[in-house]
Amino acid sequence: TLVFEELTRRPVYLRDCDGVTLEGAVLRFARPAFTQGRIVEMGRDDRGDYLDWRIDAGYSTDLDPVKSTFDVADQRTRLIKADTGDVGFRECAPLGDGRFRLRQSHGRLGPAAVGDWLFTRTKPCEPVVQLDRSSRCIMRDVTLENAGFAAFFETHGEGGHLYVGCKVAPGPLPVGATENPLVGCGADGFHSAGVRVGPTLDRCVWEGLLHDDCIAIHGYLQNVEQVEGDKLILEKGNRGGFVVGEPVRMSGKDGFFDEFTCAAMRTLGDERLELTLDRPSGAPVESKASNPRCNGAGFKILNCTLGNTRSRGILVKADHGLIEGNTISGCGMSAISIGPEYYWNEADYSRQVTIRGNTLTRNVLNGSAAGTIFIHGDGAMGNADITIADNLFDRNH
Repeated sequence: TLVFEELTRRPVYLRDCDGVTLEGAVLRFARPAFTQGRIVEMGRDDRGDYLDWRIDAGYSTDLDPVKSTFDVADQRTRLIKADTGDVGFRECAPLGDGRFRLRQSHGRLGPAAVGDWLFTRTKPCEPVVQLDRSSRCIMRDVTLENAGFAAFFETHGEGGHLYVGCKVAPGPLPVGATENPLVGCGADGFHSAGVRVGPTLDRCVWEGLLHDDCIAIHGYLQNVEQVEGDKLILEKGNRGGFVVGEPVRMSGKDGFFDEFTCAAMRTLGDERLELTLDRPSGAPVESKASNPRCNGAGFKILNCTLGNTRSRGILVKADHGLIEGNTISGCGMSAISIGPEYYWNEADYSRQVTIRGNTLTRNVLNGSAAGTIFIHGDGAMGNADITIADNLFDRNH
């Protein structure tokens, strides 16, 4: 067991590594990347409605509640409360002793009641393990506690990493605390961004509440700034991971255009990226492009237990994937969500994904998603060959 005192650092950072195995470790930040407290009063005075929130002893008071986004945990179950989510307040008055009077709520406060918890992430909020530009690493029976954004975080490179029997969980009782920690991770429990071969997650577990998706797998979209026949000029850089001879998938609010091949590529003097395609795309300016070979294709999520998040259980934007045998419960949004998100520039549409034999219980708690399994597009439906078979749906909202 290793406890890390420097909360602004990423404790385990593997860069340009191949075939490294980390096994049997418990890795913990010394303090949680979140805070929690009870609703102790709800009322109305001559200034309108108010809510008094008192932070539990031993948890951080170093935050600005007006700049925070809260979620609600039920006082009896300690789980996400149905019909609540992403609550904010426009006005805050400190009352002393870790107590705040909050007014002008927005979001879904819904049936929140005196005695329920409000919890929110705090800073620092860092990953515990990051695999960067690496390949074929193995995380086996590794437990991460008090994690911030993306407890496990893999970025770029060949990928193909394996996670077996891993766990994301709350840490022990903080010093001075009498209430056990609610939260297992301050944001995503696992986040894969821009790798060429997606991860395999086998028999992994997410415990406690999460502030964001349990598992997120995606690449990157780049904005198209000019179109000249078979040439595209994209914004600066090569975030999308384009390579000569590899696909360029194009879509936008005007439609899904097609998949092309990158015939040539160069960086212009202003650092924008020029791609020459194998044929004219017909795509307009302000469409978006991605390379589906840099989106985590070939991912597998097998026999995992996850959920209890204000967001999605599994959010994937990659091809050739398998989601099988998982138990997903208590998600504020969809249990499984497939498709791009233009707002985040996260790619892309998915092809040839199988969702099979999963048990999906009590999800879509805050009513903000279209379905327990949600196949979506941010402008056009470019997903294809998605198989959904033999899943059990139980009491989803």
